[in-house]
Amino acid sequence: MRTAALVAVLVLAAPAAAADPSPRQRGDLAVRARDILRRHCAECHGEKPRRGDLSVVSHAKLVEPPIPVPLLNPTNPPKSLLLQLISDGSMPPGGRAGPTAGEVDELTAWIKAGAPGYPAAFGDAYAADAAKRDWDGRPSTDRPFLRYLSYAHQLADGLTPPNLPEAEEKLRTALRAATGKDVPTAPADPAATVFRLDLRTAGWDRGDLFDKMEKGVPVDAHPLTAFDVLMLEYPHAAGAGSEAIAKMAAGMNGVRKVPVVRADWLTPALTPTAPLTEELRSLADLVPGKEPCGPRPGRFFNGPGLDGRPLEAWHAGDPAGGAFSLKVEFVTGEAFDTATTEVKVGEPHKLKITAGRAVRVRVLRVLANGKASYQNLEKDAIPANDPTLLGPNTNGKFKAGNVSSGGQAETDYYVVLAAADVVPIPVLLRSRHVECVEMGRYPMWRFLFEPSDVKFDPSLIVRRVVPLTVRQP
Repeated sequence: MRTAALVAVLVLAAPAAAADPSPRQRGDLAVRARDILRRHCAECHGEKPRRGDLSVVSHAKLVEPPIPVPLLNPTNPPKSLLLQLISDGSMPPGGRAGPTAGEVDELTAWIKAGAPGYPAAFGDAYAADAAKRDWDGRPSTDRPFLRYLSYAHQLADGLTPPNLPEAEEKLRTALRAATGKDVPTAPADPAATVFRLDLRTAGWDRGDLFDKMEKGVPVDAHPLTAFDVLMLEYPHAAGAGSEAIAKMAAGMNGVRKVPVVRADWLTPALTPTAPLTEELRSLADLVPGKEPCGPRPGRFFNGPGLDGRPLEAWHAGDPAGGAFSLKVEFVTGEAFDTATTEVKVGEPHKLKITAGRAVRVRVLRVLANGKASYQNLEKDAIPANDPTLLGPNTNGKFKAGNVSSGGQAETDYYVVLAAADVVPIPVLLRSRHVECVEMGRYPMWRFLFEPSDVKFDPSLIVRRVVPLTVRQP
């Protein structure tokens, strides 16, 4: 574009144009316009313009008041200076390839729709800022229950963008599968890449679903919500910190306050056959005065080992590596010197733990029916590079219980948490479902870390979940 013509304009959307495109269509027009302008104009008019002061990266610059001619004219798009300069070959200059006829049509449609906005850069930071702006504009009584689902990170420059209409439909399908109803979402940004979700419409806002357990006995109600259960699995929260996120989280309900969630994680996590889907549907049945059977247990700790997953993740495995090496195995025999992955009912066994440095450990035991228990150990200190046998402090050895399913074998799990410093004792929770053994349905169990006097960095704790097959004699 000529330097003299690099002027911004006031965009006045035509009444007819405002009523025609849907939020999704407007968002797609914004995303496409941004892509076209960046590819054909950003070399000279990018983040730091080399010609004039106009940057096509900055949507705000494009829609400033016209001085003296509108660069964009929504009431009469062909009169937009931007399109005229492209059409007469003035821009881009120097014989560079300009937008195709189809791309010019897309720019025209974008201008006619009122030139909906786009960011200088897509990504998690943009999603956080867009969510915060929307959150600030909502009634204060709504804010504690609002969360945001984002695709913005998938539109970062250099990535192949997703099919957003298809992704949005899959998101609606996932929410329907997990709640049993259509859950409305609304775009929170002009590009329709960040969506507002009200937890109340999903039934994910209530905190009367779980009891805190001590020695297998409920001692107090716990505020964990259904959405919190979902966030106990979420692997991206640790890297999403920002001032906007912190301010939103401070005003939200629940225990795991994750204001912005990557929608491309949530959708596959809530497919109709996913374990989380049945669990969330089961939690939705816990209405006051009703005690339904719990969900079917299974598929504990055997998902992919994702970096960044919370220590409390119930359906994710453990990624390789960590702050230090940690090997855990089961041993049996009179001297507990025989490694094994299988024991018979009642057979004594111990944990054999080898760490690459001196560590302290905590151990949880999760039975095949989902029941979790904290294991008081005979000792919790493991010397560096010295294989150490551990058992409970009662008689120094574990014993496998009966096969609860009535079959020949089932799988229990030991969850070992190790760190150089003291690891806090996890809080154990049990949902308020009825145990329906004849139907193979049991209450849900979860463990989590709550604020305490013991300060720790979760990223420095290494977790190992070790399965143990228990077989009938």
